[in-house]
Amino acid sequence: MQNLGKKILLAILFLLLPVLVMAEPVDPDYVVEEVYINAAVDLLGSMHVQEAYVVKGSINGFKRILEYKNEKFPDWEEGKVDFSGSSFYNGRGMNLSKVYAYKIDQDEIGWSLLSRKEDSFSEVGRASNGDKGVFTKKSIDTGLDLRVYNSTSSGYTVFYFDYYVNQAVVLHNDIAELYYTFFKLDENVGKVNLQVLTPWSMKQDYFRFWAHGALNGEISGISESKDEDGNYFYKGVLATIENYKKSDPVEIRMTMGRTGFESVEKILNDSKMDAFEAIVEVETERASEANKKRILNKALYF
Repeated sequence: MQNLGKKILLAILFLLLPVLVMAEPVDPDYVVEEVYINAAVDLLGSMHVQEAYVVKGSINGFKRILEYKNEKFPDWEEGKVDFSGSSFYNGRGMNLSKVYAYKIDQDEIGWSLLSRKEDSFSEVGRASNGDKGVFTKKSIDTGLDLRVYNSTSSGYTVFYFDYYVNQAVVLHNDIAELYYTFFKLDENVGKVNLQVLTPWSMKQDYFRFWAHGALNGEISGISESKDEDGNYFYKGVLATIENYKKSDPVEIRMTMGRTGFESVEKILNDSKMDAFEAIVEVETERASEANKKRILNKALYF
């Protein structure tokens, strides 16, 4: 009798197995159309970051992992910093300010999304699909793991994140520098718009900038004015990426004069090295390799 019972149980499990295997998650019925990011460096060398993700379609919520450091970077010591990548460039920490979401019409998409004021969602210990107006936050070794819950069935939804990265700027003997990875998203994005602003106008002499990651992007300086000799003053950089592919890193590197950061030099990482020419050399080589890849990609496409 016991054997008969086992055979019946095995038969039932066998019948159920195809159903269990077929019960795979359905692809989400939404797209991330655009991302707008504004990162403002302050007088203390920290960075205030605002992000707006424009999502179209049916979605229960949005996942965002914020990272202020790269654990794969090698350690550093004064006078021995690797300018191609080092933990020297990691921020000192991260503070979350606001998280929320709201509905918009298509004609509202643009930079003005970052200036819109909404009440921050409530942080909870646990949430489920279908919940609205809440988020969960988990500390990880490299930053924060955020899950925002705001169920919507159609139209355009903006998911907004506001946070600070502590001591993102680093110093060298000759220059100050920002070298930061803004994200590696789990989603494809139609277009990424990213601007990084300096705390004051920067002279052209030490001001240089580069973007790393997707090959289908552009970066340009945001010029503010000229001096009497025709030299530009800059207040930051603007980068755009068309058809961002998930998991691609998006990095901005920017060199600038040290003037203005002397008062906080004790709280910022300082290489104690002359860095400007070495950084330009590293980035020139990287740009050359990237251009070769672009040419190869175009050749393969055509």
